[in-house]
Amino acid sequence: MLTAPDVAAPTGARRRAFIWLAAALVLTLAGTGAVIAANATVFGAASFVRIYLDALARGDAAEALALAGVASDDVSPDTTLLSSAALAPFELGEVRETASRDGRHEVTATWTVGTEEHETRFTVERVGTTAGLFASWAFVVSPLATLDVTLEHEDRVQVNDLDLVTASITAAPHRFAVFVPSRYTLQHDSRWLTSDAVTVTADQVGTTLEAAVDVRANEDLLAEVDRTAREFLDDCAAQRVLFPPGCPFGETVNNRVLGEPVWSIDAYPEITIVGTSGEPRWHSGPDQGIAQVTVEVQSIFDGSVETLERNVRFPMEFEIHISRGDRLTLVTVDPYAG
Repeated sequence: MLTAPDVAAPTGARRRAFIWLAAALVLTLAGTGAVIAANATVFGAASFVRIYLDALARGDAAEALALAGVASDDVSPDTTLLSSAALAPFELGEVRETASRDGRHEVTATWTVGTEEHETRFTVERVGTTAGLFASWAFVVSPLATLDVTLEHEDRVQVNDLDLVTASITAAPHRFAVFVPSRYTLQHDSRWLTSDAVTVTADQVGTTLEAAVDVRANEDLLAEVDRTAREFLDDCAAQRVLFPPGCPFGETVNNRVLGEPVWSIDAYPEITIVGTSGEPRWHSGPDQGIAQVTVEVQSIFDGSVETLERNVRFPMEFEIHISRGDRLTLVTVDPYAG
C-alpha cells in the first residue's frame, strides 16, 4: 500500500524567503512608491528586530541564530544555552525604531516575563537588498550577553529545561553565551542533592550576568546517612569486645575484665553533611555520639570486683560518593587510622 510521503514543515529561513518573494511580486506590480514604503515599514529595521524577537518568544533558537549579526565572533563563551531547550517564553510588546544616525538604526523593544516588563535596545544597519528590492539588515552589535555560572559542590545544573554538566566547579565561573532578551532559572534537583533556584534576566545587549548555585544535601540524603549511621553503630554495639573492630569507639580498662563488655548507644550523632570545596564530593561530620560500655572487672590491686559503666564519646564520619546516575556509596572513616 502506498502512503503519502512526509512533508517537512517550512523552516524559518524558507518561511521568510517565501514572504519576501511574495511581497516582491505584489510590490513590483504596485510600483516604486510601494517598495519605498515597505522598506520603511514591513522590511524596515524594527521589522528585522521583530523577526529575531518572535523567534525567541516561540523558542526557536535556530531561527534567531540564523539572522545576520546574531552569532558572535567571540568563541570563548560556551554556546550550549543558545538552544531552544534553554529558552523560557516571554510576551513581546512594542517594537519600534527610536533613532537613526550614520546608517545605524536603534530599535527599542518592550517585553514581559511573568509580571515584569523590560525594555531592550538593539542597533542594526542595512547591509544590502533582498530580491533586488527590499532592505536587508544585520545587527551591528550581536544581541547576546554572557552568563558566568559558579556551582558549589556539584558540576550538574538545570537551566530552564536543559540539564547541563559544567566543565568547572568553583575554580572559576563557567561562561555561557545567552540570548538577549531571555530569562534563565538555574537550580540543582537530583535524588540526593538540591539547591535554591537562581533566576537571572538578560535584558541588555553585551552585559555580563552572574549566577552562583550553592548545592546542598537534601532531606533524603540526610535521612539515608542517618539510617546508615544508626545501623552501623548498632552493629558495632552488638560486638562483645572493648574495641569493636572498624568502629569509631572503644575503651581501655586497666583492671582485669571478667565478663564480656556490653555496649549501647546512648546518643546517636546528629548528622551534618557538607561539600568539598572545589570538587563534587561530600562528607558527613565528624559528628559526635555517645556510647556506653558496661563490663565486670576485678581490681589488679586488691581483687575486688565491680561493674564498670562508662560513657564514651566518639566521632562518626562518612565519605559520601554520588555517581552520575545518583548511585550513593557511603564509606566510614576510621578515626584511629593514621
